[in-house]
Amino acid sequence: MKSVLDKIAELWADLRRRRVVRAGGVYWIGAIAVLGALDLIRDLVPWLDRTFPSIVLISIILFPAVLGLSWLFEQTPEGIRLHRPGPGERMGIHQRLGIIGVLSIATFVFGWGVLSLWARSERSRMDVGRQLAAGAPVEGRDPTRVAVLYFDDYSPNGDLGYLASGLTEGLISALGGVEELRVTSRNGVLPFRDQPPSSDSIGARLGVGTLVTGSVTGEAGGRVRVSAQLVDVTTGDEQLWSDQFEAASSDVLTLQTELVAEISRRLRQSLGVSLRAREAALETRSEEAWRSFHQAQRLITRAFRDDAVPRDAEELLEEAEELLEIAREEDPEWGAPVLEQGWLAYHRSRFRSPVAGSVRPEDGVELLALADRAVTATDSSAGALELRGVVQFELAEAAPEGDPTLRTAAEEDLLAAIRKDPRRAQALAYLGRGRRLAGDFPAALDYARRALEADAFLEDANEVVFLLYETNLELKRWGDADRWCREGRRRFPGDLNFLFCRLQFEKIGPDAGTPALAWRLLDSIRATSSPEDWEYSYRTWAGYQVAGVLARNGLADSARVVLDEYRPGPEDRPWFAYDEAHVELQLGNVGEALELLDIYLQARPDRRGYLASDWLFEQLWDDPGFQALTAARDSADGGGD
Repeated sequence: MKSVLDKIAELWADLRRRRVVRAGGVYWIGAIAVLGALDLIRDLVPWLDRTFPSIVLISIILFPAVLGLSWLFEQTPEGIRLHRPGPGERMGIHQRLGIIGVLSIATFVFGWGVLSLWARSERSRMDVGRQLAAGAPVEGRDPTRVAVLYFDDYSPNGDLGYLASGLTEGLISALGGVEELRVTSRNGVLPFRDQPPSSDSIGARLGVGTLVTGSVTGEAGGRVRVSAQLVDVTTGDEQLWSDQFEAASSDVLTLQTELVAEISRRLRQSLGVSLRAREAALETRSEEAWRSFHQAQRLITRAFRDDAVPRDAEELLEEAEELLEIAREEDPEWGAPVLEQGWLAYHRSRFRSPVAGSVRPEDGVELLALADRAVTATDSSAGALELRGVVQFELAEAAPEGDPTLRTAAEEDLLAAIRKDPRRAQALAYLGRGRRLAGDFPAALDYARRALEADAFLEDANEVVFLLYETNLELKRWGDADRWCREGRRRFPGDLNFLFCRLQFEKIGPDAGTPALAWRLLDSIRATSSPEDWEYSYRTWAGYQVAGVLARNGLADSARVVLDEYRPGPEDRPWFAYDEAHVELQLGNVGEALELLDIYLQARPDRRGYLASDWLFEQLWDDPGFQALTAARDSADGGGD
């Protein structure tokens, strides 16, 4: 009598001979592969997502059907035929029960495997949903991976399709040049050119975290309007930035170049804010802390936009400050909100200062306390050291006679920041400013170049570009200085520094400036600046530049009249004595120039090193009086190696 093991072996041999095992294995592998592929693309096809549970159920039901059919039918030379058992092949009741048992067990194992994979996929999708609802970034989607979708042409007759395509391909090229970004190629986004699915679906298919979308339309008078948006698909299609640009369509190539440059600049700045938020989010597990921090950063970005109304900006900053405090309370161990509070206080101080681009000295104690707290909270991170270095540098500059102790401390922190992270652009820029004020112009130029290379998201590009102008000018690299001044004016039309550099270049460039142009630039500065800024910061300075242009053109009497008209009151004269001294030197009044430089250095003794290397006063370098004025004094001069 056959044992149970013998019967099982015979049954297994029968299953293999009738190719039931092969059919089950092929179906198993094929079904898992097909279901996996459908699961990956179900976000792209709404009806597929809705019917996916039914597809899973059908795949399980079909498994025993496939096994049963493979048992009932067999492959013969004449084709597939119903199996007819021969003599001695008829099954008894025990064999039938065995077959049914094997099919049931196989179906159960197959169904359990398919349902487990489906459940894992659903849990992953639910986790993503929770992350999206909380406003946090989705794990595995990298916001530095960017796709620029083809811009839509909304012109009445579709006449601007060439411009829409040109803008798209120009942006792909421009953003592709940023080392920190991975940009999908033109061929990669081409399939989505006509009627693309949802942005989240595109993000999943292309493996990107950020999308750029836009449109082009014609306007009256031969003008075109371009709209562009930056969409974060890692947080549920959140719009990070949007703007509109208008320009004349007469010169298509110039228009395309300018629009690509402007949109690229705005996109990179917005991406920088977004990426900083995501980096910070990795350090907390509190959804409430993350949400408050993220909202605060968005408000800060809106407050410091070029078109922000000062009153509205103050309200936005106050709200951001409250949100950062909530984030800090929700996760006391998280250092990012503390660091952001320090930067917010720094920017608010500059925003409220009567001196453009400078912090208020009365804010010094608070700013230093917040910077110290950020260094402690982040365990001396590169970002916190950068913040403290910048604050110390600005306060040293804002001190009535300069503060060499603060400047030395600033340089130490800034150097420590770039040792920890060599791509801290703001730290590099401020090191460049420090080296410039110390008269080390080659080192200043090197730091400025490194800062621009490191500033992938153009957060401080206007200040870095201006520093490149200044250091090239001080090294008499006229072509480079002029190029950076023009580049700054093109990229940052609202920044008065780049009107300033054009006027200054007329005064001290290689060729004598044009008086008529100098007066036009002065008028532009007056018209662009607020009445307070004009009176407090720009009036005297701009007038002295015009006086210098007149002096270079041999118009001594006119230059003297302008000096008298734009001279400030006695209390403010020391701060403008440097520029006045140069005009007096141009007019041939060496003694008056030396007296004015003495007044200037009494107010700013920390400028001796700079003045000693300043070629504007090169004709005085051999003068004993000038040498005595600029002799290094350890108690006054700041700066490091």
